[in-house]
Amino acid sequence: MANKNIGIHAAKGGKARWMPKATHQGILKIMGKDLPCVVLEDGRRIIAQTSVFKAFGRPQRGLRSEDARKLSLPSFLDAKNLRPLITDEIQSQITLVKYMGTNGAEATGYSAETIPTVCEIYLSARKENILTSSQEQIADLSEIMIKSLSRVGIIGLIDEATGYQQIRPRDALEAYLNKILTKELASWCKKFPDEYYANIYKLKGWPEFSTSKNKYSCVGHYTNDIIYSRLGKDVLDELKTRTPDTSKTKMHQWLSVDTGHPLLSNHMVAILALQKFAISEGWGWNKFVTMVNQTFPKKETALTSEVV
Repeated sequence: MANKNIGIHAAKGGKARWMPKATHQGILKIMGKDLPCVVLEDGRRIIAQTSVFKAFGRPQRGLRSEDARKLSLPSFLDAKNLRPLITDEIQSQITLVKYMGTNGAEATGYSAETIPTVCEIYLSARKENILTSSQEQIADLSEIMIKSLSRVGIIGLIDEATGYQQIRPRDALEAYLNKILTKELASWCKKFPDEYYANIYKLKGWPEFSTSKNKYSCVGHYTNDIIYSRLGKDVLDELKTRTPDTSKTKMHQWLSVDTGHPLLSNHMVAILALQKFAISEGWGWNKFVTMVNQTFPKKETALTSEVV
């Protein structure tokens, strides 16, 4: 009976209840985020409650409805349009787990399977075309994560089958996962916000911009002029050479993470500010372009080869 004392925690009212105890703990690194995780004495792999929110880039908040509180769903799953997709089996996978941490304090978390399960819910919702606009970003992120995790999974299975897991570096799978995610995110990250296009439409005096409709073809030429041609000499020509079909690959995907992406982001912030100023002054497109030419003349010197 002595072993029964393991994981005993004093509950309210003076009664004691048993909780599984964490025997191992660590930090799972995904997309630059540190996600605390543990393994319980019964073998379950648990990710800290806050980690699930962090993985999907969502703030933690209370649940909005009594039904959601009863189901103990993460707040970003308690939307009415998603509930029909949450079966009893799925619910059993995403139930909040209480356990005793390695430091002896009570903690809460979700089964490690929660992350791929959440991904599958959002991808199913996208397939059924029931997502709201604010949920689309989670669906895009879910697609990246589910693809990346599956690739790491097959690597892990091969390592186990061959015995390589016994000699591989401790963080080898984590490094492999982050390499994949970096590549996937580079192709997914939205470098040109909708506001940028909406401002072009305002400056041109066109009908209001809508993401549900194709942009006017000349918008691409405007972007080449006020964005890419200002990044450095020959950058635009090089990007055009590497991107013969922009319907399949976007020019910004060739920009390096360390140099090209920050350069593009900083220039975009400045262009957005100029757009807003021009609109507030009642200026049209031609005067805005004149201001861009004065503020950001086209580069006459080439940038380092690391840019593209």
